[in-house]
Amino acid sequence: MSISLLTLFLHFWDGSFYNYQIPLKRLSDIETRYVEKMLEKIIALDNAELIKERALDKRIVGSCRDYATLFCAILRYHGIPARTRVAFSAFYFKQYYHDEVILEYWNEAKQRWCLVDTRVTEPHIKRQKLVINFDLLDVPRHQLIISRLAWQMLRKCPSHADKFCGGDKTKNKGIWYVRDRLIQDFAALDFGMRGG
Repeated sequence: MSISLLTLFLHFWDGSFYNYQIPLKRLSDIETRYVEKMLEKIIALDNAELIKERALDKRIVGSCRDYATLFCAILRYHGIPARTRVAFSAFYFKQYYHDEVILEYWNEAKQRWCLVDTRVTEPHIKRQKLVINFDLLDVPRHQLIISRLAWQMLRKCPSHADKFCGGDKTKNKGIWYVRDRLIQDFAALDFGMRGG
């Protein structure tokens, strides 16, 4: 993945990460759900080539879903089977498993589906002090736990439910939250199978 492509977006959590205050009116960018509309907004902010790195105020404000959706569209455009998935990251925070939308693509050479956290880059790793000792284009499934597997884990050991959540100090956690993400993952798979 090109780091410059990742700079088309600014994750709505990452303003403080860069010491940048995201203007309140720009937070509505996150409601842009379709690639065509994302690209329209990106070009409206800066009509340079998409591979050009953009200043923070020239990026569309989004979430992990947007990174994964755009990369999924790019891979599909190039004939590579790809789909979004809903998973929990085991490497982003040490205390808990954080939910996110990720990318899964078919790796022809390996003859299997590979997982990608589309938001993580080298600068991100350094700033967050993440320990990444695996290929970011083929993240091990114990590092990105697909919602179905998280659900199965919690059915066997419900006491771990609060380790699965939507962010630090959030009420969005527990078995109900994993169930919600499981339903979203099923929907993503169904949409992906229909070529959406």
